[in-house]
Amino acid sequence: MQVKIRNVQQRGNSFFFRLSIPKELQVHYNGQKEIYKTLEAFDSFCAVSKASELRARYKEEFRFLKNGGSLQPEFSAPATIAQPLPHADPLAPLLSEVLEELLTARPCKHKTVLDRKSSVRLLTDWHGDLPITQYTRKMFLDFRDIGLRKLPPNFYKLDKFEGLSIHAIAKKQHRNTMQPATVNHKLGHIGTVFNYAVKHGYLSRNPLVDLVLPLEKLPSKERDSYSTDQLQRLIDTMADLTASGKVKRHQYFWVTMSCLYSGARLNEIAQLTLDDITTVDGIPCFNITSEGELAKSLKNRSSCRVIPIHPTLIDLGFMRYYEERLSRTTRYSPASRTRLWHNIYGDKDGNTGRGVSRWFNDTARPKFLTNEEHEDHKAKRKSYCFHSLRHTFISQAQNQARMNPRIEMRLTGHSDAFISEEHARYGKDMHPKIMLEELEKLDFGLDLSGIRGRY
Repeated sequence: MQVKIRNVQQRGNSFFFRLSIPKELQVHYNGQKEIYKTLEAFDSFCAVSKASELRARYKEEFRFLKNGGSLQPEFSAPATIAQPLPHADPLAPLLSEVLEELLTARPCKHKTVLDRKSSVRLLTDWHGDLPITQYTRKMFLDFRDIGLRKLPPNFYKLDKFEGLSIHAIAKKQHRNTMQPATVNHKLGHIGTVFNYAVKHGYLSRNPLVDLVLPLEKLPSKERDSYSTDQLQRLIDTMADLTASGKVKRHQYFWVTMSCLYSGARLNEIAQLTLDDITTVDGIPCFNITSEGELAKSLKNRSSCRVIPIHPTLIDLGFMRYYEERLSRTTRYSPASRTRLWHNIYGDKDGNTGRGVSRWFNDTARPKFLTNEEHEDHKAKRKSYCFHSLRHTFISQAQNQARMNPRIEMRLTGHSDAFISEEHARYGKDMHPKIMLEELEKLDFGLDLSGIRGRY
């Protein structure tokens, strides 16, 4: 039985590409009414891949002609399309089907779902949505080196590329292209789908193994820590910015200081509710958890923890701010359903900290970095952002405070590299008193007299 495929005509075992030429453009094709080409395809799946490529190229050509262009030699020679394996199983599920199966079987955060779908879309736009057994390592090398590494970031969102095929966009010269870390990120999400396919018997091996690109910087250097001088300038800048008395800016102040003095991730602090401020044997603590009545998310299992609040935050007035917020709760808005920072909202992806990060990068950073530091950041010789506060905490904990490594990892929500997973389960409820003894060693050497008690 012959299968009807868009723009493909099958005669016996042969496949042909057919595409109607718009009437106003037929003059460019000697009066022809359609494009008719032989597809050197051995089955319908290969025909789909080749037809998809040709359709995209001719649509680009039609758009070019409508804008006043003339036929170029480059249009007459379609790009080579990677051939699927002849012995591949034609009954294997499509890549898109395996992706949907994975997303159903392994529920994950909304942002992860979007990242996986967008990564797979890049691959299917490049090579077509094929049976998962037909993707080869050679195809992935082509996709990585001729595709991803040549494409600009977020190109799907740019109007100037509308109507162009992904291959045409990759052939253009771009000022900025995807960074190696971004390429690896995309390949990682696609690799997850192929790992799932291997585990469930659709594939014998994952063709993406060892395809990641080497990164120029060590992981510890991807974000730079702040110096004491930079932190002091940040403190002074926040004092100036929050002098207006706007509540939202005060909340930005507390989120920033809480991250600096706890080592917690921005989203962990930004999504706290009033119920997440707790006391254990008289020690005020942050209860960082994904549980509760409001939607929250954590990076991994190690992220769930109860950590003491640094005495410096309490000295600055954090508990006074908390008590004031607590006094405003009602029976209709109890502490369990009230954000600690009531004017900071999450985005559509559930990232509560994005607004704070944007404020930090757009408003605070330009004011506390020097011109030279700005130039280093713009030239990517240095990387200064909100997440640098976490790097600063870890650097100070290891070098200045000389914290016990296990306690430092517990404070920051990292998995403990020194002990087994089984031991980690028993030790996950480390008492805040033990952690506080180490946390008190942390001293950034800052003059906080200008902000003490102001908030």
